[in-house]
Amino acid sequence: MKIKTYVINMKESVVRRNALLSEVTKYPCMDVEIVEAVNGRRMSSEDVKKNFDVLKFTYRYRRTPKRGEIGCVHSHRECYKRLLASDEEFALVLEDDVVFFYPERVDSLIKEMAGKMKSAQPHIISFTTHAIYYTKSVHLVDNFSFYRLWDAYGACAYLINKKAAERLLKASRPSIVADDFTHMKRIGILAEGIYPTFISGGSSIDKPSEIQDDCTDYVRLSDLPFRYQLKHCWTRFYCELLLSAKILSFRNYFKDRN
Repeated sequence: MKIKTYVINMKESVVRRNALLSEVTKYPCMDVEIVEAVNGRRMSSEDVKKNFDVLKFTYRYRRTPKRGEIGCVHSHRECYKRLLASDEEFALVLEDDVVFFYPERVDSLIKEMAGKMKSAQPHIISFTTHAIYYTKSVHLVDNFSFYRLWDAYGACAYLINKKAAERLLKASRPSIVADDFTHMKRIGILAEGIYPTFISGGSSIDKPSEIQDDCTDYVRLSDLPFRYQLKHCWTRFYCELLLSAKILSFRNYFKDRN
């Protein structure tokens, strides 16, 4: 089985591109296509205003977006557009700083999970770190378990089908970070993730990030419009309720590493 694999890479990041291409040649399942990353720092204020809903982002996350985050989400959206324009039903998306923790298992596990991708429902399977998850596992592949996600960290490695890509492209001006799995769940995407972490982004293991190292301004809850205040409070209350009922659980990776 060949899986269309979109690798997001800055045009000028030749060293990273070559290093990852050298790595992925070890995995016969990957049919690699380079996707030039959008450099958010180089976007003009007018481009940002035209292509990104900064105000809605600020209300959603109680902070202003980083330019790197804006570029990142548009880079992932380009992958979704290419998937929709292709004959493929799903694709693997990788960022160029990924680290494979179990290289000997990559080919077999990704192929097996590709076989579990749903066609009738928007579906994403993440191979990186998740924070809050539904406690009942949905798949077991050797020593790896997969869970439905409430929240996760990073969008460096995941399978996505066409229906999920369509759902994420529905907004002409995005207002989310690329790894907002809570939002994905809210708009009807089935999001699942692996444990233990199978693939990680370089920034998660202290490698420098090329697109996320910039500043943000935070907003007090009381400064938001009332409906957003209500939404934040309800989401937090509902999550804590499900955690207390043990329907959800929190993954403490620092504890797990000890």
